[in-house]
Amino acid sequence: MTGTHLVGEWQPVCLRRDLGIRMPCHHAVAHVVPMEDLEWILSSHKMGLMEGMLLINLAFAVQYADTSQGSATAAAWLIVVSAIFQDLQGVFNHYFQVGDQMKARSLGWVFGAVQALLATPGLMIIVDGVFNGLTKVAVLLYVLISSEDPKLRKK
Repeated sequence: MTGTHLVGEWQPVCLRRDLGIRMPCHHAVAHVVPMEDLEWILSSHKMGLMEGMLLINLAFAVQYADTSQGSATAAAWLIVVSAIFQDLQGVFNHYFQVGDQMKARSLGWVFGAVQALLATPGLMIIVDGVFNGLTKVAVLLYVLISSEDPKLRKK
């Protein structure tokens, strides 16, 4: 039964760079996948780690944003959904073996464009709210410092 495999049976796969294909191996030696073949997966992983830190920081920023609860929730959802699209960008580019996503106009490129369209308004809402909140704090501090009332000023 050489060359035949049962359904569900494990079959090792070799990468033939000279032919540009993956084909069944006739030996069970473990193969190491070159790093350049994992470029999009590694990129997606790094983006996910960076987005995690960004989302944690934005959670703190929303607390200080001077916006309504509804707009802050909408902004948060826009940013979370955009983070999902950004992670899927690398996954789809890896799956379809895309080299240059701009040149290929791949599905990953579309996901990246959607990510940018979703993240921009979400970030603008949060930045506007934080700026408004900081402006009110600055005005309040200015009023307290320049006040002539001795009860408001501490010496």
